[in-house]
Amino acid sequence: MERYYYTCPLLKMSTAPIAIEDEGGNAVGSFHRIFTTRTNKAVSWVVDNWQLSLEGRHIHSELHVKIMDSSPWLGRRKWTITTMREGRESLSFLKDRSKIATHPRLIWRNEEHEYVIAKDPLNRTTTISDSCSHAIVGEIAKVPGGKLNQRELVIYENALCPLVLPCIDRIMKTIY
Repeated sequence: MERYYYTCPLLKMSTAPIAIEDEGGNAVGSFHRIFTTRTNKAVSWVVDNWQLSLEGRHIHSELHVKIMDSSPWLGRRKWTITTMREGRESLSFLKDRSKIATHPRLIWRNEEHEYVIAKDPLNRTTTISDSCSHAIVGEIAKVPGGKLNQRELVIYENALCPLVLPCIDRIMKTIY
């Protein structure tokens, strides 16, 4: 079991880097919101969440994550997740399968696994579960007694990347 902490910005349009720390308070990596063009950034001010793309880097290794919005038009929410690790590039996909805005649900197809990422409307905890075994493999929740937007990421399975999950959580917090 691994624990990581990060603080989400208050503003949706913020492009400031967000540090990810381990239990000891050591920085592990960071991620931030990106815009592909200045036009997309300007349109995002007018049309809420026009483009929602993120990029993350691990401090101690060559791990690099890029989540690109595949379809900003008409609310079709799809993202392409590119993970570059040790010269290898892997591609996965994230789709919004929410039926009601009060209970958002994303499907993440990562290599041969499929994960369901859902947010509980009452206690605002995001759970990551394996769609085949229905086992919870990770949780993201607000830190009790912590800073205003401080979040805690708990990973129960080592196959999950500690850079991708905070980025997906930022997407969920921005949209819903």
